[in-house]
Amino acid sequence: MCSSDLIPDEWVHQSCAVGPAGDCVRKLEEFRAAGADEIATYTSTPAQNAEVIAAWRSRKEALT
Repeated sequence: MCSSDLIPDEWVHQSCAVGPAGDCVRKLEEFRAAGADEIATYTSTPAQNAEVIAAWRSRKEALT
């Protein structure tokens, strides 16, 4: 059994930004709205992080 088998998918989707860049940005916005002022990313490639960062920067809130 893999340790990831022990964690319900629901928990992952509630506490992690996973999926396409747009989905990750929506989750990061939820974290910010909940009061997070710093967010760490891990287990993704630099190219994947670059996509999320570009999507984050292109949000309407970031452009004003």
